[in-house]
Amino acid sequence: MKEQKFDDTLTAALHYAEQGISVFPVHTVNAKGHCTCYKGQTCVNAGKHPAIMGWTKAATSDPEIVTQWFTESFNGFNIGILLGGEYVCLDIDVKDEHGKDGYAKIAELEKKPW
Repeated sequence: MKEQKFDDTLTAALHYAEQGISVFPVHTVNAKGHCTCYKGQTCVNAGKHPAIMGWTKAATSDPEIVTQWFTESFNGFNIGILLGGEYVCLDIDVKDEHGKDGYAKIAELEKKPW
């Protein structure tokens, strides 16, 4: 799949769903830098974990459910992608909480002969 840029989360989530890729809502970080989960500022995985219980079974490519999630229940949340089968994903933060540079890591990985 080639790189796509989207103006909003719903459009991106629906794009994945149209490709048959199951998605689910993932917590995000609020304006204060705290996770939107119940742990708030004490969350150690702020903005990087599922927002729904049973996400592996709930993940869907149904456009009605995806639209409901990303416009009502979880408006503004991040998108999770259910992996498996033919889908493989590499997620590298551009800059993590320890100051590591994600772009440098990508460049390093691209040099490996895999």
